[in-house]
Amino acid sequence: QQNVVSCDGSVHLWDPETCYSIYQFISPRVNTQFLAMDVLPESPSSVLVATNDFNLRLIDIRSKNFQHLWKTHFPTGGAIRFLVSCGTWVAAGNVNGVINIIDIRSGELLYHWKPADKWPLPPSAWSENLLQLKVTPHGNLLTSTGTGLISLWKPNSKPLNHFRG
Repeated sequence: QQNVVSCDGSVHLWDPETCYSIYQFISPRVNTQFLAMDVLPESPSSVLVATNDFNLRLIDIRSKNFQHLWKTHFPTGGAIRFLVSCGTWVAAGNVNGVINIIDIRSGELLYHWKPADKWPLPPSAWSENLLQLKVTPHGNLLTSTGTGLISLWKPNSKPLNHFRG
């Protein structure tokens, strides 16, 4: 049976036929909420969530258990706003515009960059805030900002193309 998951500070598991909540995952740490969520494509019963204390947690929906905890105290200074996964890595986009690529198997930080530092625009055109972070079918990252800049990146922080809206 297929279920639906949502995230609003906690993670909810829903029955799509009855529209009733089946289970709610609440962070085991006091004053900690889940800020972002992504279902792992290779394992649809696994959900990766980011907490407001810079941790990533893997939840197994079938067993209704927390499986892994990765501490992600990166020197970025912003809460994780976006999570997108592709294969063995996950991209975590922070509120202040930093993107971190993390190996899902080990929790190791693979790449870390701030797109504004690599955009071919004058500093006055930069927007520190990411509005969207997506992964493409080819495993590249797509970012958009408040200034109308859309960028395509390789996961190793190499820019492929920039588009101005």
